[in-house]
Amino acid sequence: MKRRGIWLSLFMAGCLTVGAQGSGPGSMPVDPLNLLGTLLGPGVGFTATAEISGFSTNANNDFVVDVDYTFLAGQLRTIVDLTQLRGLKACDYLESRDPDFDSAITIKLPELKRAYVVYPRLRAYVETVLTWREHTKEVLEITKTKLRDTIVGDQPCTEYRVHVINKLGDEYDVRVWEATELDNFPVQLQFETEATVFTIRFRNLQRTPPDIELFQPPAGFDRYTSLPELTRALKGR
Repeated sequence: MKRRGIWLSLFMAGCLTVGAQGSGPGSMPVDPLNLLGTLLGPGVGFTATAEISGFSTNANNDFVVDVDYTFLAGQLRTIVDLTQLRGLKACDYLESRDPDFDSAITIKLPELKRAYVVYPRLRAYVETVLTWREHTKEVLEITKTKLRDTIVGDQPCTEYRVHVINKLGDEYDVRVWEATELDNFPVQLQFETEATVFTIRFRNLQRTPPDIELFQPPAGFDRYTSLPELTRALKGR
């Protein structure tokens, strides 16, 4: 089993919702999903394509990938195809990958304290419980400071510095671009860590609320409680 490719798949499937919650150089003191829900307000739903990029002091770690986003009232579903990963080391990933893990669907349900990573080719999913550490990174308070008027893609936007305080009292600044012709929808968010700048840019935005059933793992798929459990089961097939 080519574990490097599998673990990259799991991280990228999180799309700055699950993967950003850990510790280390790629972590941040705010939950990006919770921040998005706070900016949008309660009950809001949308679908869009998100271009997610990470640029660091080491260009070998830079990446860009397109992700399908489905959001409803704080719940998030993403679909990523890692064969579309772009960056200096993308060819290395493609050579070391396990094709069964190329396509992944991530579902995060904060109110139920559950997250799923679904692997359609394997007809399997991994279910995890969101830990107390993740909940401490939820947004307690935000303060927005206008920086300038600008353009993102083809959308006139207002750029803000958003000062975030999480439930532990940690403070963190995020850049947010709100589209003035789309009811101030945050079409771009930028998160900076010690080593990397992560950016989420939305396009093909549809404001119709998605079907609630999209936020459940597919019926008939095998359930696992961890990625190692899944990989052990694959070895036994």
